[in-house]
Amino acid sequence: MYEICSYILFLIGGSMLLVFLVALTKRLFKESSIYLAVILITLLTAPIIGVLAALWFTGLDKFLELGALITLTYACLGGFLFIFVGMPNRSMTLRLLMELNEAEGNKLSMKELERIGGIDALLSARLSWLKESGFLDIDNYGKIRLLSKGLRLGSFVTRGRIFFNIGGYN
Repeated sequence: MYEICSYILFLIGGSMLLVFLVALTKRLFKESSIYLAVILITLLTAPIIGVLAALWFTGLDKFLELGALITLTYACLGGFLFIFVGMPNRSMTLRLLMELNEAEGNKLSMKELERIGGIDALLSARLSWLKESGFLDIDNYGKIRLLSKGLRLGSFVTRGRIFFNIGGYN
């Protein structure tokens, strides 16, 4: 039991390090992508955390097994962080709550909310991101065309929705 609790505490400490490093990176490189920061820092620190945990808790006989387990678990925690940091921008409800929380007196008019998080602002922000990321192109007439990267992702998501029987846009 002591051993399992120690592993969990080690992972919690590693996760706190991950969050700290991502926050520090974002503060130092303001224009950098938070998503890229999470991915790179997770990939760079996961093996270190795995090796340290294996050296700390076992001898060389179980080094690879425990090291691999801790590394993969830590990388999964990085994946959860990746999802968590994107939630306020991807979820309309969380975005509205965040905007109201940051507004003076925690209140905004309906017009202000529409300007900040309305459908037009949301659609424009998503299309700009998709264009900058190479998923689509928008011609001079406003026609939107998927590029190869967008076709692959769209196909993958569509197959996933069919496989998991996810209907509608929830």
